[in-house]
Amino acid sequence: MVQSQTKDRYHTVVPDIDYFEKQIKCQYACPVNTPSGHYVTAISEGEFDKAAVLARGPNPFAQICGRVCAAPCQQACRRGSLDENIQIRMLKRSAMLYETENTKKQIQTGDKVAIVGSGPAGMAAADYLGRRGYRVTILEMLDKLAGMFAGMLVAGVPRYRLTNEIISKDIDPILNLGVEVRTGVKVGHDVTIADLKKEGFKAVILAIGAQLSRRIPLDGLELPGVLQGVEVMRNINMGKRIALGKKVVVIGGGNVAMDVARSMVRLGREVHLTCLEAMKGSTDGSDLREEMPADQVEVDEGTEEGITIHCSRGPKKVIEENGRVLGLLTIGVKKVFDENGRFNPAFMEGTTSLIEADNVILSVGQMSDASFLDTAKGFRVTRFGTIEVEQDTLFTFVPGVYAAGDFVSGPRTAIEAIAQGKAAGQSVDEFLRGVERKPIYKKAKMTVVPKRNWHVNYTHITQQRMPILDAENRKKSLKEVEIGFSEEMAMKEGSRCLQCMVNPIFDGSKCILCGGCVDVCPHYCLKIVPVGLLEGDETLRKVVFNHYGISLEDFQTSEYKKKLPDGGSVMLKDEDKCIRCGLCDTRCPTGAVTMELLKVESQTEGYSAVI
Repeated sequence: MVQSQTKDRYHTVVPDIDYFEKQIKCQYACPVNTPSGHYVTAISEGEFDKAAVLARGPNPFAQICGRVCAAPCQQACRRGSLDENIQIRMLKRSAMLYETENTKKQIQTGDKVAIVGSGPAGMAAADYLGRRGYRVTILEMLDKLAGMFAGMLVAGVPRYRLTNEIISKDIDPILNLGVEVRTGVKVGHDVTIADLKKEGFKAVILAIGAQLSRRIPLDGLELPGVLQGVEVMRNINMGKRIALGKKVVVIGGGNVAMDVARSMVRLGREVHLTCLEAMKGSTDGSDLREEMPADQVEVDEGTEEGITIHCSRGPKKVIEENGRVLGLLTIGVKKVFDENGRFNPAFMEGTTSLIEADNVILSVGQMSDASFLDTAKGFRVTRFGTIEVEQDTLFTFVPGVYAAGDFVSGPRTAIEAIAQGKAAGQSVDEFLRGVERKPIYKKAKMTVVPKRNWHVNYTHITQQRMPILDAENRKKSLKEVEIGFSEEMAMKEGSRCLQCMVNPIFDGSKCILCGGCVDVCPHYCLKIVPVGLLEGDETLRKVVFNHYGISLEDFQTSEYKKKLPDGGSVMLKDEDKCIRCGLCDTRCPTGAVTMELLKVESQTEGYSAVI
């Protein structure tokens, strides 16, 4: 049983399948359920090719995600509670160097499906449906770029983070499924959804992304020299010339704003960035509680490259001279959110200052362009510019039309868009086969793991740092900033994994209450306590009654000893402290403790998959 302690009771959870799945924190946090711990472990053993297969399995964008994923797996990593988390995203990159290419073309014969948008959501949907034999056509409004298709991964992500070569390694296998792409086609202008249905497409998935910059009320936005961040990144990546002066100021504090600012550095401009939020780790004593949302590594590297960041400064007005931009007038920010937690910046009068610049680039968020939808046909658009759908199926309330990605959720991460694209593909598959979604049933299998050869001093191995280009070289080119782990570094970093898919399992029928496992535990995560000190839900009550024949409430009185003279004890485990070292297994004289690997089989509609 698992516990957390209150004042005089131990709140106890009886583990089930869902509980054990959640303990594999990296995998549980991943929107596409990538078995991160398994491929990290494979890397630690030098099995990079095996790791590549594991990483690719649930994720058609494994190469790309090794570079630009927001890495929720890494943020959830239990190792972080011990010292620093495992560099899971970077290890995925290392694994994908060993992927074997599959260039075999397939010919599909199933129903025709149209997907609007070639970003991560649209391509993930195409991958899902293409693997099931559907004839998929993707409609992309942008032109073909460098042999690829210009979804937001190509048009929006700077080349110093994600090269064309890497994007191709993920896109090509999808195209090899027989997926067709039509570029330079704007749905609603060149072709309508009704036209697509007349052309024989049985279903349509709308995955247009958030391709527009969000605007804010600011005097001077109409001036020449004021640009929009998303459009700037798109033009840079597509090789289009942008009229820029020597000095640029970027408005925004997120990762996209940092992408824009760092791209400007590479174009040889003097760059300033201003944001409402405080600098990360700020100790200026102000009552501003929000830190700029950009990743710390983006802020650090941008600063090294020469970007001047003006935090806690809000845009007040674009200043002009002779009809051209002279600079941005800013004002000090008192707080970003009001007492109700709503975005409602408050400013400090008398704190204005001018940042001189030839260009002002607005990068305060993104939004979708839903203008192509005919709401009279039944489409529902929210006040945020997203499309309304049934949450479980992503159905748009228009027959045969589904949606996915940022067009549904608003701007999110690439991995979340990939997950939604797969989900939309599943819904279309069910729609075209005429079947209803059935409940998913899970079967768990726990397999005893023989004595493992742990990496020597694995709990003392320090986190490996990704080698990067030095700032001067970064500023001069669009080469990837991250150089990548060497094999030795990758194996060393993988060796730090606690392998949370393996758990100590306790057999109460064999336990003699010797306390050896408790004594040997290096992190004091085990404890033997009287049953009467437990509290929990109905499942706990049933387990106690079925095992002892008396209720949990009985144990919480002194009368229980009349019914159970030998008393009752329970082994508790504090999951947050367990490092899966297996010493409890080694120490136990009766074999009551075993280290066991969890495998879960998810099954519905005759399909099954090991998670």
